[in-house]
Amino acid sequence: MAVWCKGSFAVRCLLLSFALFCPFLNAWPQATDSLTTAIKGTEERTEQQLRVHRNTVWASCLPGAGQIANRKYWKAPLVWAGMAYMVDYCAFNVRQFRAAKENLRFETDSDPTTVNTTGLTAIALEESAVFYRRNRDLAILGIMGVHLLSILDANVDAHLMDFDVTNDLKATLFCEPFSAQAGIRLQW
Repeated sequence: MAVWCKGSFAVRCLLLSFALFCPFLNAWPQATDSLTTAIKGTEERTEQQLRVHRNTVWASCLPGAGQIANRKYWKAPLVWAGMAYMVDYCAFNVRQFRAAKENLRFETDSDPTTVNTTGLTAIALEESAVFYRRNRDLAILGIMGVHLLSILDANVDAHLMDFDVTNDLKATLFCEPFSAQAGIRLQW
């Protein structure tokens, strides 16, 4: 247990977020029975549905992989930077929380050899510990939020790969000054 407590808290948070968002149960085909085929029907998945599912699973298991699978290479470093920032912010708050707890213990114990070097009172140290614990918890939620947003982005990008963006689609603003009419004209 002592080895687990001394390990990197940021790595544990990252692994926890991967475990929570990785849909291992839906990633591999499962045996079908008559009940599931009667509910879902017998139609096969289209290529677009398979691509959406595959890219969502990739994004769930590894941040940035869904963006790479969608060939949106410029988005992957943004996902990685967001994850790195949140992990670093979480690690910073863990260090500050531990330091505040240790100084609080030094301030409140009766041992004269342990000295609080911060010069803060016990109440201020307790408030500091609560502050950094709250920020650590919010940083963990931020890690999960960045991961969830990358999954959502990969899913939406996979859906929009077949979206029709030909020149026939256009929206124009019009304003006729003498008839007092204004609006948007849609043409497809």
